[in-house]
Amino acid sequence: MRKTGKGFKVLLLIFLTIILCGNFKYVMAVENAVKIAFVGVDHSPLIAGDSESFYLTAMGAKRVKYRVFLIDANMNKKIEITSGYTESLDASKPYMVTPSEKFKLGKYKLIIWVKEEKSVKNYDSEYIASLNCVNRDDNNRVYSAGDVDISKDVYTVGEKVTINGIKNISGMKGPYTYKLHVYDTETNEWILDNKGFRNNLEWVPTKPGTYVLVVWDMSYNSTLWKTMIKSPESKLYEGWKLKVITVKDTEKSVQVSFVGVGHSPLVAGEKEKFYITSKYAKKVQYRAWIYSDNTKTSEDITNGYTPLVDADKPYEISPDKKFWVGKYRLVVRVREEKSLKEYDNYYVSYLNCVEKNDSNRVYTINDMDIEKSTFKVGEKVTVGGIKDISGMAGPYTYKLHILNTTTGKWTLDSKEYRGKTEWIPTEPGTYVLDLWTMSSNSTLWQVMKSDPSRKLYEGWKLKVIKVVPENDDGNEVEPARPYTVVNEFKELYAAIENKYDVIINDAKVAAVYDKAKDIVNNITNNNMSDLEKELAIHQYVVKNTAYDYENYKNGTLTKDSYTAYGTLIIGKAVCQGYADTMKLLLNLAGIEAKVLEVDAYAKKEPHAWNLVKIDGEYYHLDATLDDPVPDEGDKVAYTYFNLSDEKISKDHEWVRKNYPISVNEKFQYLQSMKHAVIDGTWIYFTNPLNEDKLYKMSLDGKIQAKLVDSVSWFEAVDEQWIYYSNYSNGGFLYKIRKDALGNTKLNNEWTVDIEVQGDWILYKNGKDNKNYKIRKDGSERQLVN
Repeated sequence: MRKTGKGFKVLLLIFLTIILCGNFKYVMAVENAVKIAFVGVDHSPLIAGDSESFYLTAMGAKRVKYRVFLIDANMNKKIEITSGYTESLDASKPYMVTPSEKFKLGKYKLIIWVKEEKSVKNYDSEYIASLNCVNRDDNNRVYSAGDVDISKDVYTVGEKVTINGIKNISGMKGPYTYKLHVYDTETNEWILDNKGFRNNLEWVPTKPGTYVLVVWDMSYNSTLWKTMIKSPESKLYEGWKLKVITVKDTEKSVQVSFVGVGHSPLVAGEKEKFYITSKYAKKVQYRAWIYSDNTKTSEDITNGYTPLVDADKPYEISPDKKFWVGKYRLVVRVREEKSLKEYDNYYVSYLNCVEKNDSNRVYTINDMDIEKSTFKVGEKVTVGGIKDISGMAGPYTYKLHILNTTTGKWTLDSKEYRGKTEWIPTEPGTYVLDLWTMSSNSTLWQVMKSDPSRKLYEGWKLKVIKVVPENDDGNEVEPARPYTVVNEFKELYAAIENKYDVIINDAKVAAVYDKAKDIVNNITNNNMSDLEKELAIHQYVVKNTAYDYENYKNGTLTKDSYTAYGTLIIGKAVCQGYADTMKLLLNLAGIEAKVLEVDAYAKKEPHAWNLVKIDGEYYHLDATLDDPVPDEGDKVAYTYFNLSDEKISKDHEWVRKNYPISVNEKFQYLQSMKHAVIDGTWIYFTNPLNEDKLYKMSLDGKIQAKLVDSVSWFEAVDEQWIYYSNYSNGGFLYKIRKDALGNTKLNNEWTVDIEVQGDWILYKNGKDNKNYKIRKDGSERQLVN
């Protein structure tokens, strides 16, 4: 639609504030700041038969509601477009409303009511505009209803926005050229295009936000060119088209934004707490170490990654560790929720642990003297100091600095040190209170007197508090079980040890986790003791895994053999795979277990095994060495089952100070067994302490009985019978009831590797090395291919 020269500067300002053809006015319900900031008509001219859309923003409130009407002046007909008020909307984000009916030739009025989201009024302000719908005229009009020719809707700061005109533009004969005006919906400001009309439009956004692109068009044959030549200041166009785009901030990697040390000074023999927040992500997880400059060693104080937490909420790390005099480094890794990296960023904080010195130090380790940890907006927060503060003689005075962890902004205490500090929060959120303290006997007073710009303290204490809205009902939502993201096997092992739920991003890790849960559910139950569970898991791993000896011997081991994937999915692994799998399964069964990884086993090569906690005591468990090499199928040894430090140290070496001690020898009775078979709460085994005779024993070792006075090997059991190779009589196959009755010979051949399968006994002939099966009564001997 054309504009002529006289007074057009005023009309242009109106256009660039409210993009409408025609007049407009405000009607205020009362004096109120909430009103329409921008009304954008999707395209112009508006031609009979067109659909039309309108884009609305408001000012004077963060969130608003709109109600929109359209009056057809010709028909004297009023249509409500929005069906009552809209839901609460962000006032600065363009809200698009489109009448369902197409426009007809004639005049219309657009009426917009707007009010703040909680307003109970009919409206806070009313905006009225006039629209004119015209006939199609190919000789004198340009039709701009097509889409803006742009590649996408979302850009980043600094990325060039290129516009190649308006798609399917038609009407007055071309070629067509364009100008681009840009409206910033958040600041309510315009970026005006002062260049001439042209084919290619470009704009580079310098900050994130939502923008309305207004593309003016002109035809080469327009009569308006003459007016602009005579009056270059004229701002004319044949039509326009709008497009809303979003500009995001340049992608930033998550960063640790705050590391708070719980108290200072850190005195020898004390423990410490750390509070961590991050920015540029919503959810994060942390992994932290303490590195000692004195010993040149590091300690993982989070035991792998933490659960996912809100980045702007202080995450507390409280290591069970005493510090001693010297320098330390706190190393914190952070990664955002969807990261597949080992870590996205890291932060290093330096610590200094000092000697106790009552004359020159103030000890601030005890709690802050504050009534509670949750306050309401407007409620006074009073801090009476630090409880049981000691060291340098008092009295003690304080300053209170406050960190808003959501905004990252500090409220600094510019007052003098005083006995009691107070603060009244004005908005909800999570805050870190940083309480500085001074003793009246401190030498720092003289320093500050000489130089008032110096901000000094003798010590500090941190406390995290929560501020809730004034109308909060006080009902706390029960926190969900902590969960963490897992990208690799070590992270899975740590997460299960920490009792976290997991989100797994790796297919192999996911397969292991699913298989491990199924195994534990199938072979253990809540009625079993920890020892019974441990025996069942040990038996499963040894029976279902073969040591990957050939690949080990040939130097062709894959990564899988070092993980639980090799053990549980492939069925082949080396010691690291065995140990990690035992830990994973034991942890899933609720049993504490650790992996000992050492540089040398029997002074030859690296090795890994487990330390397991049973009935409050730690024991060594080496499932790798309890699995025969080459693999012997169902054969399970217990030679390295629940050994003490002294017992296992005969052929294992480790750094003892890094692990709990193991001194209990109560499971020696298991370690001497051969060919042991666990059946319920009983073990049937060859007893080398009594000439390899067949014995049974309760799992706790309290009951033991000889079943037959014969040398027995290769035991197998069913519900009633024990089957064994009688080496006191040619190694022939025998069976005997579990109550030691009914000892019966079943064949007359040397029998090894006995296995029960349904109604059959499977075995190998020790002479011809062939496999056979026989009925449980000794009949129907058959060769098995």
